[in-house]
Amino acid sequence: MYLKISNDIENNAFSTVVSVDSFGTEQLSEDEEKELLADFPTKIAYRNLVFSRNVKINGTVPEITGDEVGEGVVAVSLPTLSNKEFAVNADFTAAYKVDLSRIPAAAVDGAVLTTPELVAQAYCLVFAGVICKAVEDVMTALRSKAPSFSGEKVVSV
Repeated sequence: MYLKISNDIENNAFSTVVSVDSFGTEQLSEDEEKELLADFPTKIAYRNLVFSRNVKINGTVPEITGDEVGEGVVAVSLPTLSNKEFAVNADFTAAYKVDLSRIPAAAVDGAVLTTPELVAQAYCLVFAGVICKAVEDVMTALRSKAPSFSGEKVVSV
């Protein structure tokens, strides 16, 4: 499965949308992956996810990093999200929007995320990263359940 991340800015609000771009992997065709999702319906719920990542600035834009919090790296946690559940299927779409006027002053620091715009970008980046990882984990678990059970075979007797 391939996911598409779409970012936008409109009226001082930054938004990101994660949606399905296409199905299929090196091991499964598009139809096989869709059938797998139909055979094992699954959902992703915000309450089961931790929307927090370490972020640094690369050039002029934030990026998620595995580096520890310290010089040039800050921990970014999204404000509490209302709990939503999304079915992982062809219609999967998860969206996040943050208005610059709602970013707390405490989120803007003097070293890394120095403007509300950088904080908004970091929030969108963290949201998209967490959602993509959750879908990846779900798909990995589904692919291991019964990859070769379905189908027909002829047995010689």
